[in-house]
Amino acid sequence: MTAVIKRVQLTCFVDDYSEIVKISKFKLTSLLEDNNNSTQYVDHLDFKLTHPAISIEGQLDDIYISNLNYYTLKYFQKINLLNNTMELFNLTFHNISLVGAYNLTGNIGGLFDIFGTGHFRLNMLNFSISGQSPLLPSINETHACILMNIHPHVEAMEGWFDDLMNDNELEELINQVIIEIAPTAIEVIWEERKDVLDPFLQKVVLII
Repeated sequence: MTAVIKRVQLTCFVDDYSEIVKISKFKLTSLLEDNNNSTQYVDHLDFKLTHPAISIEGQLDDIYISNLNYYTLKYFQKINLLNNTMELFNLTFHNISLVGAYNLTGNIGGLFDIFGTGHFRLNMLNFSISGQSPLLPSINETHACILMNIHPHVEAMEGWFDDLMNDNELEELINQVIIEIAPTAIEVIWEERKDVLDPFLQKVVLII
């Protein structure tokens, strides 16, 4: 996702920065801790993942995403002079919980097929969303326009997919593989399904 922050008054940006941080933290807290927003619902999500260890595709349905009020928000933490970029913000959700239904097919290493239909539960540990931009914004006489790229990252995953392969031993084995590659899968799926995932992200970014 590429977001554009427009109409930043150059003369007041530095002086008002501390106040901007206070306001945005208050708004973000209000958004995420409100009872109507601490849990988000996604009705359907298609996914497809190709990985050297496993290839899967399918659908997730009736997804409930909770624990959104357990987060850390930081501003201007990193500057990369080699790439001429800076991290405008980093929003880290420490333990997001997802539950829902799934239907998937695929194969492991091209050796044998996998399949399953049932329910799943996942915990995304330290799921961060960072906004990065060039060090120098596009400037005219009165305003600065900052192009911002959004980067998701998941430190680790925990969870389980029920009823994989209709076999208890295979279910445990395949779940271990899925959970191992899940952090990479989240980033890939995020890029592929921005149309579904971006609306909530845009709400968050606009108040940060």
